[in-house]
Amino acid sequence: MGLPYSTAIDVWSLGCICVELFRGIPLFPGNCEYNQLRLIINLLGLPPKKMIEQGRNSWKYFAPVYESSGDYTYRFKTRDEFQLEQNVLIPDLNFEETLRCLDDLTQLQNSKNDKIETKECFVDFLKGILKLDPRDRWTPTMGRQHPFISRK
Repeated sequence: MGLPYSTAIDVWSLGCICVELFRGIPLFPGNCEYNQLRLIINLLGLPPKKMIEQGRNSWKYFAPVYESSGDYTYRFKTRDEFQLEQNVLIPDLNFEETLRCLDDLTQLQNSKNDKIETKECFVDFLKGILKLDPRDRWTPTMGRQHPFISRK
């Protein structure tokens, strides 16, 4: 989307790495920018309007949807729209191994000793560090205080 980076991206990266360590496969196994963003949106929803408007490349991925009141929102462009506008071919994406929501992680069986409470705590931790808006995402200090990390 072309948004500026801050330390919040490191927190996001930690969340992605944690899920990959837990599942054994990447959280967002996209094979290009469009598919990467598509996977993120399928799991976490559209980015806030303000983020879309601040992204210098958002126009490539999002189209405005105007309402009768004059207000507008955005929608993610279809694969066909993107390919036509950008004159590129987007590789197919296999959705079989993608999560529908972070809560699905509580249903995965990794070992005989898995405890649902631990998984729920892990998912709660992920929901804080994988917030789409970097202003809402937990800071490293906030993450460190979470029971999944602090064990308190």
